[in-house]
Amino acid sequence: MNGQSTNINIRIDAVTKSEAEALFKDLGMTVSTAINLFLKQSIRNQALPFSITKNIPNAETTKALEEAKLILKEANKRKSYSNMKDLKKALLED
Repeated sequence: MNGQSTNINIRIDAVTKSEAEALFKDLGMTVSTAINLFLKQSIRNQALPFSITKNIPNAETTKALEEAKLILKEANKRKSYSNMKDLKKALLED
C-alpha cells in the first residue's frame, strides 16, 4: 500500500449497517476494517472469499421438507384434536 487512503461510498439499509457494526465490534474491528479484509482477500485469491450458491437446503432440511409433504398429503388419514383435553385423553388411552 502506498500510504494514501481513499473513500468508497456504499448504500446499505440501516438494519444491515447496525447489525454489521455490532458484529464487527464484537470481533474487535470496524466496518471499514472488515471491508478492507474482504477486498484484500478478494484481490489475494482473485475471487470472492466465499462461495455464492443457490439456496439449496442441506440433507437434514430436505428430509424434514419431505416429511412435511407426506404429513400434509396424509392429513385426512391422521387423527387430529381441537383441544389439549382430547389430545391428553387419546394419549392416555393408547
